[in-house]
Amino acid sequence: MAISRKSTGERVAVLERDFWKHGGEIRFAGGPEFRLDTPPFWRREDGWRLSDAAGQTMFTLRPGALFLPVSSTVLVEPQFAAAPELPLLICLGQYMRILAQRSRVG
Repeated sequence: MAISRKSTGERVAVLERDFWKHGGEIRFAGGPEFRLDTPPFWRREDGWRLSDAAGQTMFTLRPGALFLPVSSTVLVEPQFAAAPELPLLICLGQYMRILAQRSRVG
């Protein structure tokens, strides 16, 4: 999936899904790369983890309330709190989590 700037159509990033693991890679144009990994089946409460190219965890998306199956709690590592890519990465991570959940349900 391509993420583009609405005003110019310029490509900002590309999200490549890993259909076997429900995660994927996010590559920003001319810049950083990130990896979104899902937890093992028996440890779903650990949440989804997004890491930078060095393998450092930027944030974790943990499942929210049971009665709100698409809700998440976002736990951002302090050293990445000011990263300019963070808001878009969180949105993409939650989007991928919802897609994976829907594919398991239906």
